[in-house]
Amino acid sequence: MKQSKITTEATDSFSLEDICRSDNLVRNLLDIIESHPDETAVNFGRSIIYSFEDDFDKTVNYLEFLIQKFPNISLLRCRIAQTFISENNYENAIIHLEKILELDQEDLTAKIWLTFSYFKIGNTEKANKYLNGLEKFVYILKAMPDRYSGLNS
Repeated sequence: MKQSKITTEATDSFSLEDICRSDNLVRNLLDIIESHPDETAVNFGRSIIYSFEDDFDKTVNYLEFLIQKFPNISLLRCRIAQTFISENNYENAIIHLEKILELDQEDLTAKIWLTFSYFKIGNTEKANKYLNGLEKFVYILKAMPDRYSGLNS
């Protein structure tokens, strides 16, 4: 069995960066989940593991539990929207993407995913609303083989 490059140990806090650099990401994440007393960390960690395992129902269950406790955390909404999009469940993704934009009107990822989701369900009016708003985020990089020549927006 291949050994992890990074050894984790149960402490009051943990380093997600160290866990993610490990060869045994899921096993290390499970070790931390089992040894960490914080219910929020446990549920978020489990949602990640089940996402890796493509277990849609369990991923959504853990994320929905967390959203009930923390309805205004965009990261949770983003993760669940991403999960719904991966399952072609655009209607549910839209609910969470709209909430993300209520919390942060400049969230580019949410705007792009929302545009895509509205197009997928056939609501071109709303899709175009968000698509037109993306124009200010588009930049054209002008480059020549030997030198950079600036940005055009």
